[in-house]
Amino acid sequence: MDSKWRFLIELISSIAILISLLFLGIETRQSNLLAKATVRQTINDNDIEFLETYLDASTLPIANHKLATGEELSAYEIQQIIWQQHINFRIFDNVFYQFQNGLLDKEEWLKYKSIITTLLQTNPYVTTMWNQYGDNFSPSFQIQIAAIKSEAQRD
Repeated sequence: MDSKWRFLIELISSIAILISLLFLGIETRQSNLLAKATVRQTINDNDIEFLETYLDASTLPIANHKLATGEELSAYEIQQIIWQQHINFRIFDNVFYQFQNGLLDKEEWLKYKSIITTLLQTNPYVTTMWNQYGDNFSPSFQIQIAAIKSEAQRD
C-alpha cells in the first residue's frame, strides 16, 4: 500500500511539473510576442515621426477640404495628401500586425478595415500613395490591401 501511495504522489508531482512547464512555455511565448509588438510599435512611431516632418499643417486642412468639395488641388496639396495617407497606412499596417498576432480583437480590426475600404473608394490619392509606397509596407499587409481592393471591386 505504501508503494502505491508513493507512486501516486510521484505521478501527481510529475503531472504538476509538466503543467507548470506548459504554462511557463505559454507565458514565455506571450512575453516574446508582446516584446516584438512593443519593438514594432516603437519603430512605427519613429517612422511616423520622421514622415510627419514632410507634412505642412497649414496646407493639409485646405487640401482635404478641397478634396471633399471636389475643388482642384495644386500639385503641392496633392503631395501633402499622399504623404498624409502614407502615414495613415503605416498606422493601419501596424494595426493589422497587432490583429494578426492576437493583440487586437477582430471587431477593432474590422473598424480599421472599413476605414481603409472607404479611403480606397473615395480618395483617389490613396491609390496613388499605394502605387508609390505600397512595396514599403509589410508583405502580409500588402496581401490584405489586395484582398480589400478585390472585395471592393466585387461589391
